[in-house]
Amino acid sequence: MLTAGFVHDWTGPFHILLNSYAIWIFGRILEPLLGPVRFLVMYLTAIIGGSVAVMWLSDPQVPVVGASGALFGLMGAYFIVVRSTGGNSTQIFTLIAINFGLGFFVSGISWEGHLGGLVTGLAIAGIYSQTRQRDKRVQQIFGVFLVWGVLYGLTMLKISSWM
Repeated sequence: MLTAGFVHDWTGPFHILLNSYAIWIFGRILEPLLGPVRFLVMYLTAIIGGSVAVMWLSDPQVPVVGASGALFGLMGAYFIVVRSTGGNSTQIFTLIAINFGLGFFVSGISWEGHLGGLVTGLAIAGIYSQTRQRDKRVQQIFGVFLVWGVLYGLTMLKISSWM
């Protein structure tokens, strides 16, 4: 579920190049704001969130790979950052909507992975934005573990339904 976020279908190199470029753009903005550890936690959790959504919402016989779930997690996190600092989130919302919509019209793109990554990125960034103060570090860690627990529980529930 994690390694799927680091491989890609090479039949469409343009897609992986766009994903890589977008991850680089959002990473350069978010990593300095969050710090390297929190950024890495969010990025990896978004990959897992994308995989969990694929597990629940798509055909389990169709393999899905790519970093799009992580990218949508970063876009969701950026949306939260912009909103929590009082900025105008119209542009990032529009970018998310357009890219999410493409998953329904372009074959080979997993809207399920996009959705899972987006929801997970929104959740982790929401936790971060509500626990920015040093005295809320324990609540921040608890919130992240809660998200991981939900992802783990959903994974185990789905696996048990296959057996």
